[in-house]
Amino acid sequence: MEHRRNRRQMKIDQEQHYDEMESHKAPDNAVKAFKRPAYQEYSVKQCLRKWGVDLSEITAGRQAKSEDK
Repeated sequence: MEHRRNRRQMKIDQEQHYDEMESHKAPDNAVKAFKRPAYQEYSVKQCLRKWGVDLSEITAGRQAKSEDK
């Protein structure tokens, strides 16, 4: 009857697995997928414009409120 694997055997298997992964080259499509440009930073106004929000109404409303004070 075979016993369960002990911690030492599991550690050895894990190290062998990682060694195999390091020795194999990743597929070209996987490399291409991870070499994409970083996300660009957007300001709040740029995001709202991108989403189609009309900023002229918002700024006009803000100016009217400040004039009432």
